[in-house]
Amino acid sequence: MRYIPHWQQARTIAVAESKGGVLVAIRPDDNLIRKCDPWPTPELLQKFYASSRFVGKTEDDTSAATSTLGHYSDIQSLNSGDAITWSIFGNLAYAQASARLEVLNSILTSIGASTIDDPPVCWLWRRLPHPEKPSSSGGPEIDFGFISRTTLVLGEAKWNSALGVGQGIARDRSQLFLRALYCDGQARKALPMVTNFIVLGRVNTT
Repeated sequence: MRYIPHWQQARTIAVAESKGGVLVAIRPDDNLIRKCDPWPTPELLQKFYASSRFVGKTEDDTSAATSTLGHYSDIQSLNSGDAITWSIFGNLAYAQASARLEVLNSILTSIGASTIDDPPVCWLWRRLPHPEKPSSSGGPEIDFGFISRTTLVLGEAKWNSALGVGQGIARDRSQLFLRALYCDGQARKALPMVTNFIVLGRVNTT
């Protein structure tokens, strides 16, 4: 275990190191931007499940990484895409309506889409019916989304990982294709008031 500067505040945080050299926060809170109360939120609680992916560089690293929750959770990793997604969109889900509207309009403007006037709802990690198998309760998990009276945005965030392919019933679909397929089919029936359907991909593999 060692200490590194915290990227948000003027302090240090305790981290452990894996055999592969990946650093993980001892406390999950230290890997997340926190602007909500009460804390943690339900979205984060569902991400605090035990993972077997971490093997400490030393026994002390393993002990430290499991000391807070009683087990290691992937959201503790400084490489965690879920941690970054929360820190960008999670707090926004609990922000004032004006803030949600401002952020969504900035996204729409950046991709050349029309802005909106009605404040959206923002959410993380919700599952939608599978576009190729509507009877399945285990459809795609949407990293983040926005919905207003007129607009639906389904977002896929990739941080240091590639876009998922080989999905769907025939294993010949990408993650973005499945989201677009949902928008073209089930979403238009379930959301007749929505006129703008947007599939947004945020991919960073550097």
